[in-house]
Amino acid sequence: MDISAVKEVRKRLGDKGVAILFKLNKINNITEAYRDNDGRLLVSDFCFDGMEYRIINVHAPNKETDRKMFLMGLKEWCINNTMIIGDFNVVLSKSDISNNNVYKNDVSRGKLIQLISDTNLIDIWRIINNRKRGFTRRQIVNGKLKQGIKVFVMLPLYLGR
Repeated sequence: MDISAVKEVRKRLGDKGVAILFKLNKINNITEAYRDNDGRLLVSDFCFDGMEYRIINVHAPNKETDRKMFLMGLKEWCINNTMIIGDFNVVLSKSDISNNNVYKNDVSRGKLIQLISDTNLIDIWRIINNRKRGFTRRQIVNGKLKQGIKVFVMLPLYLGR
């Protein structure tokens, strides 16, 4: 990837906002369908191999009630051939956290599961790796390593097969 392109995106966004980088010799007809003012949601449409797709990049809020509302609003952007990537800031299942973490009740988790079900999406990492444990976030809290998956790649069910 051309590092100057990445630097240009960072310059334009500053320290705030999600981005999507496309490899232009593979992807065409790229349009920005929506971008929120908080830098948490970017919706782009594009063509690949003659098919139209939508990709949504998210950085969900940290606060549970805000995250719940954010996730509920994603469904309106999910059309045919939609992929969602990003930091959802919620643990989807107990297998997505290490033994040093607590699997807390989180109402936004239910909204994410509902979104996945309603839009026929799958967590492609979980499908490929089944029961394997792998983590996207690691931090030391009170001398203990805490790990969890909060970044997901959700694909339409038929694309993941």
